[in-house]
Amino acid sequence: MFEFEVAKVHYRGRRLDAFEQLAIATKFGVVLSRMAMLKKEGKRKELSAFTRAITLLTGELNNDDREYVFNRAMSSVQRRQQDGQSYAPVMVNGIVAYNDIDLPQMIEILWYVLEGNKLIDFFDLPPSTSEGGEDQTS
Repeated sequence: MFEFEVAKVHYRGRRLDAFEQLAIATKFGVVLSRMAMLKKEGKRKELSAFTRAITLLTGELNNDDREYVFNRAMSSVQRRQQDGQSYAPVMVNGIVAYNDIDLPQMIEILWYVLEGNKLIDFFDLPPSTSEGGEDQTS
């Protein structure tokens, strides 16, 4: 589990299983690689840079892939209730359960889910080189 705050509301996310991570990495690879570049450039704290990148780059995805990623992410998150102790799912039956979660908050939640599952770091791996620098496929 990992915890984060968006718009002064406390959330808790769960780790996605390896197959969910694979599906997201496959469907969202372009976005994740751009996010890794921004993170490497030290722009991690500039959430607006990520928000713009996600918004622009998800436009290149087909609707099914985009919805899969957002639905998986939102389904993996719970929101702390007003009693300060209990948590409830952010999505219920495929619908966001809170009216105050709009596009900016949803994108920010997505960021924390991707980061919490280390999917951005996956695309930030250094390039591998073979010994001697030669192609060894021949």
